[in-house]
Amino acid sequence: MDAYFTKKSFINRITTKTHLEIICLLRQDADLRYLYISPKRAGKGAPKLYDGKIDLKKPDLSQTD
Repeated sequence: MDAYFTKKSFINRITTKTHLEIICLLRQDADLRYLYISPKRAGKGAPKLYDGKIDLKKPDLSQTD
């Protein structure tokens, strides 16, 4: 698949309504982030979801499960 089609709305529509898997290139402006897996903090506000951006040239391998 071409990188033009790697938008969340397009990918979600294909994967939820069919049994197809998507294999494609990422767009140049792709914004990939690590998931926050540390304990939740107490207090007001929404919980933290992400823990920084992924540098594709030097990924932080300690962030993987």
